Amino acid sequence: MSLSLTHSHTHTHRTIPKVPGKKQDFSTCVFRIRYNISTNDYGNDETWGSYMGFDDNKEEGPFDARYNCKNNLNKDPVNYDNANSDDEISCVGAHKDGNFRPRFNRPYVDVFGMGADSALAIALNSDQSGRTFQDRSHVFTISKRPKGVPSHATIWNLNFRGRRGNIVQAYPAVEYDFVPQDLSVNRGEYVHFQWTGSDFNAARNPNNAEGWQYSDRHNMVEVKNMNQQFPLAKQNMKFFKQDNALTFATQNTASHLKSKGGSCKTFKNGDANEQNDPKNCGKLNFAPAHFNPLPMEITQSTGTYFFTDTRDNNFSNRAQKFVLTVHDVPAWQKAMQAIGITIGVFSGIGIFVVVAYLGYCWYHNRMDEFYCKIDQVMTCLNRCCCWCCNVGTNKNQKRGGRSKRKKNKGMSKPLIGEVDIEVQQA
Repeated sequence: MSLSLTHSHTHTHRTIPKVPGKKQDFSTCVFRIRYNISTNDYGNDETWGSYMGFDDNKEEGPFDARYNCKNNLNKDPVNYDNANSDDEISCVGAHKDGNFRPRFNRPYVDVFGMGADSALAIALNSDQSGRTFQDRSHVFTISKRPKGVPSHATIWNLNFRGRRGNIVQAYPAVEYDFVPQDLSVNRGEYVHFQWTGSDFNAARNPNNAEGWQYSDRHNMVEVKNMNQQFPLAKQNMKFFKQDNALTFATQNTASHLKSKGGSCKTFKNGDANEQNDPKNCGKLNFAPAHFNPLPMEITQSTGTYFFTDTRDNNFSNRAQKFVLTVHDVPAWQKAMQAIGITIGVFSGIGIFVVVAYLGYCWYHNRMDEFYCKIDQVMTCLNRCCCWCCNVGTNKNQKRGGRSKRKKNKGMSKPLIGEVDIEVQQA
């Protein structure tokens, strides 16, 4: 999507619905995106025509093709008195709000009334503005939460966006990038790393990127900081364990190629067919297009981790970098977890004792003794609760008494001529 006024990528938050039914593991959904180039120069609601002075003598309705100019009024764009008399409403004049809004493309307007000396060209074209510029539909699936991931746990999604090529070749899409580019998570939360690529990118003069000329592939490898392109040595990698680090970096290219009877070859820069050879595992040419491991629980040490995508970190495709910051679990959350665990443990012990005693009494035909003991326990609990309430009440009363005495002690004596009056109700 485009950049917002804060120069960050525009985005929207959506709550993913639950998968309906108990037997289904996933649901297939369709997401339609309409990319609108908005302008408020011409409205489209049902009252706009009347508001703008276009529709005084007509039934109100949307501002649509009925208001197109009947004739070509752009022959003499500076002379605003040249509108045809048979046109019910001038396509070039000022409207009720005092603004000029000619209803044709790229007009000249004279807001100062000095003709050509004060005319200003407006670069507005209805082929580009005030219309749906892109209309795309995407099919995707919503899967159930994997087993082993607690129902209360937060799952963050990390993905890739964009298509092959530089900013011109990728148009109207965008270049490759991590989504999001910067992510902050707490320990105990989960991150779902997943992405997909295409093998059907059209070649465009040529298609600036790495690897096979029609393909998208992505990977993720840890680097020291955002300004370095070389991966850390495996012994210095801190985020992934070594087996996971290998999987995220190579995308299982070697094993996938081996399953098809091939093996990786050694290449150096400039070798024949270096970019397109399927055995060039360094370019991920034979890596699967789809990467979708299970969500990963974040148990790493707190701190900031940096990553790059070596396949797409091409100068023409911009820098492919990602920052992941891991925070400790908030103190209040730790306290709540500890309280929950404590209550759960004691509740479990209490239930176990009660059930065991119930079984003992039932087996030995001593249920009267069981009921008696239960009554005694409940009476004891009630007394404890009442004692706590009384203690709290007495403390409050003592505080009130002390404050009242202090207040009386600190009162000033009445001045001469003043009288203290105490009123008592009969």
